Amino acid sequence: MRYTLGIILLMLYTLTAYAEQSTEIEEPNHSAGEVRLPREVYNTMLKEAEKAIEISQEEVISHAYGKVHLIINVLEENDKMTGHVEARIPVSTYTDTWTSIPLLDSDTALTLVSINQQAAQLANIDGKFVWQTNIKGEYVIDLSYVVDSIVKNGKVILEIPVPNSTSTLLEASIPGLQLNATLSNAVGITSSEFYDHTQIKAYISPGKIPKLSWKLPTEESNYSISRAIYKGKSDGNSIVWEADILVELFTESEMLLPL
Repeated sequence: MRYTLGIILLMLYTLTAYAEQSTEIEEPNHSAGEVRLPREVYNTMLKEAEKAIEISQEEVISHAYGKVHLIINVLEENDKMTGHVEARIPVSTYTDTWTSIPLLDSDTALTLVSINQQAAQLANIDGKFVWQTNIKGEYVIDLSYVVDSIVKNGKVILEIPVPNSTSTLLEASIPGLQLNATLSNAVGITSSEFYDHTQIKAYISPGKIPKLSWKLPTEESNYSISRAIYKGKSDGNSIVWEADILVELFTESEMLLPL
């Protein structure tokens, strides 16, 4: 009888322990928000989240360019035409982290750099002149540089580096008249003559390199006889002629005029 009672008590204790263990497994703590996932599913979800973060970081805009204004004055120096370029570049930065702003190819012959009318320095990174800042705000970058001309097929050609921008307004002034000046890789081109210079105005699309060209000056194109008045007087055996000739000169260089 004692053995039977002991076995019954042992069975009751075992059943009670099993019931407590089963209760812990079947009733998870929902109030704590506990979720269990297979490791493969967890790793897949983690990779997708990291990829989404990388894409969102790439889409953040750190800076933007405004419309660039290029003014080109062509001068004759040492018997060669040279383009003196003034570029004004509005830039907005949107973050206080370090931002690199590419401006021009690093083979450009810069003569002056200023940011908001203060002298500044540019870095040479991957073949580009770059300005760096970690302060968000509005800036005006002024660059001055020189472009040498080449002569080809009777024409003077200037290939003009253009700073990074969304749009560029180009204005050029070339000494001389009746030059048949042209500008490639540009739209909205207008040409006019003022005093002794030819003026070109146009817009340049992003990524385009404009080429300004005009014909080489000759003696015939450097002057024009617009009016001549002749008067003759007889002095007996001969006639003496007087002439008033109106001549327009298109160059400051000294020259001989055949009359």
